[in-house]
Amino acid sequence: MRNTTNSRGRRLRNAALGAAAGSLVLAALIAPAANAAIEPEPVAADTSSSSVTVTSADPAPAPVPAEPAPAPAPAATPAATPTPTPSATPSPTATTAAKPTPSASTVGKPAPTTSASPSGSASPSPSGTAKPTPAPGSKACAVAPKAPYTLKAARTTDDPTSFVIAWSPVACATRYNVSVFATGRDEVNVVDGSTNEYTVTGTDPSKVYKIQVSSRNDLGLGAATPVYTLYPATPAGVIGLKAKYDDVQAAAISWKAPVGREPKSYLLAVTRLSDGKTIIEQELEGDATDAKLEGLDARGMYVITLQPVNGAGKGPKARLVIGDERPNPVTSVAAIRDPGDPGMVIVSWVPSDNTLKGRVIGYEVAYGKGRASENVTVKDTDAELRIPVEQSGVIIVRVITENGKSTYSKPVRVLTDGNIGSTTTNPSVDLVEQDGIVTVAASKAVASDYRLVVRIAPTSANGGFTDTQYSQGGANYLSFRKVPQGMYLVTVEGGGNEIARRYLNIGKAGWMFGGDWKTVLGSPSISNEAVEMPNPGETRVLSTRSMPSQDVTIQSDAQLTAGDGYGFWFRTSNLESNKPSGLTFQYDPKWRGQFIIRLWQNGTECGKPIVEVPFPAGLKINGEHRIVMDARGDSLFATLDGARLVNVPSLSQAIASNTCKYAAPTGTQVGLRKWTSSTVVFKNISIMS
Repeated sequence: MRNTTNSRGRRLRNAALGAAAGSLVLAALIAPAANAAIEPEPVAADTSSSSVTVTSADPAPAPVPAEPAPAPAPAATPAATPTPTPSATPSPTATTAAKPTPSASTVGKPAPTTSASPSGSASPSPSGTAKPTPAPGSKACAVAPKAPYTLKAARTTDDPTSFVIAWSPVACATRYNVSVFATGRDEVNVVDGSTNEYTVTGTDPSKVYKIQVSSRNDLGLGAATPVYTLYPATPAGVIGLKAKYDDVQAAAISWKAPVGREPKSYLLAVTRLSDGKTIIEQELEGDATDAKLEGLDARGMYVITLQPVNGAGKGPKARLVIGDERPNPVTSVAAIRDPGDPGMVIVSWVPSDNTLKGRVIGYEVAYGKGRASENVTVKDTDAELRIPVEQSGVIIVRVITENGKSTYSKPVRVLTDGNIGSTTTNPSVDLVEQDGIVTVAASKAVASDYRLVVRIAPTSANGGFTDTQYSQGGANYLSFRKVPQGMYLVTVEGGGNEIARRYLNIGKAGWMFGGDWKTVLGSPSISNEAVEMPNPGETRVLSTRSMPSQDVTIQSDAQLTAGDGYGFWFRTSNLESNKPSGLTFQYDPKWRGQFIIRLWQNGTECGKPIVEVPFPAGLKINGEHRIVMDARGDSLFATLDGARLVNVPSLSQAIASNTCKYAAPTGTQVGLRKWTSSTVVFKNISIMS
């Protein structure tokens, strides 16, 4: 979904936006009408209602099982910009009963369903007079801003895929976080404090959206509104779709109409599983509750889909598979790490009865990181998979018979550290950044009473964007949008424990180019794209940027193609004279395969490292790795490809306990090095202090 922000200054164009206001009011009046996504128990078809007979002209060949294709997602359309000016009350259409717009006193709650015609007017913008916002640096703004006291959202009539969120401006708010939640997916949009409207486009008009707005100041403090619920504009799905063969070539289907918005019609499709061909495609009347399908083969398998439609678009598809040719899937899939060898995962399952579905040939076990992408075939009801201990994975299983393959089992998540326990206490999460969007994705949805706490803070002491957000119970996805440029530390907590940490460089803050380096020793090749050290012997380069303090964050995509290793100079002095005193953080395969920190004094390297941390199991030594090192105060933290690796709580203690009684470094210089016969390339380098 694509989001756009509307400045308050744009509301001066009242004449151009007058027509949009009418559409918005109509949307605000009818939006709650699709408020029911609750499915009652299936009921028998009403034989008194109209019946439709649909015939296939294509006779069915001998079936070969195949899996149906997923339904396409709706395309995003441009948003309409509403006006905060009240409009006249629209008249409800003949086919849809309008529902009243929720008032300020019912924010966050669905409007009650009624058959009466709506009266009055509605607007997505808050009523009343906005209070002036003091300057962020004034005395009046030395406190956390209050929550916006009005929150509304309304769909536009001419574009049901977009809706406008409006709230009251709040004194001392320098920005607003507009949170939009939809079926386990959370999005947080950062909006400037001068704006009190936000347009969301490209949404699914058939979904329920939860909305919340929180005010924020420069310290990341503020308060949030209650959650507002925006209900679908399209019909809900049909209830209790079922089918029964009347004879060898015909089947009868029946269903119950959706609750809430009435459909104008139904889109019916019947697809043959053996070849994926759609043999029946028909539009049925909106008051139909049953139909007859002809031209089928009782020995084959078919996918029946039924989708309600109204003027706002298509509702969700009801899907039903008929036929009994495909083998029954396996059950009770379990995956545990071998206690004696945690890198080995033992998978087992219970086979289903397939005596009437052909002889069992074997089982297909699919697995992968994030999603199942690799597979092995075994004959027994268990398998052993090699999955590194630092990597989580997804495993699914299906049976193979003479008649084909069954559907896959429900996915089983293999976590790191041999922990197969509940994700409610220790979920596995991934942290990803792309184009200023920071995404936190859990291995699976957390329990409804469990929240992920996501904190984002700048690594620089000079300040920057700071915020904390909480996932909704049951969600496994949260994203920060429009995060300003900078180097950030993002942490994820759950149940009072930190479960993930990663450094992210937004917008290439602190990026290093060719002119930012000075050769001290050796013959490196320096360009805007990379620092290459291909020649034998010690090679050192010095950053020409002045570092204001010893606190520094260094990151690079580095690849060792040959030799002993490479590293970063930090907290160093006299590096340009080749008599440095300071510290090096080193990727050192020759030193027993470890990350190490070495201490230097007047060009002499202490023979024993002050810190040693082994490489993770299965590390590709000559692969390209993203290394981030953050030295702040007396502590040092480093990650390898986003994973926590090195944590030094006290550098001073590590220096004092070393056999070489060198003085603690006092410099602020930063650089790169490699030694002996090593060949290394540093790319995407950034340094921030």
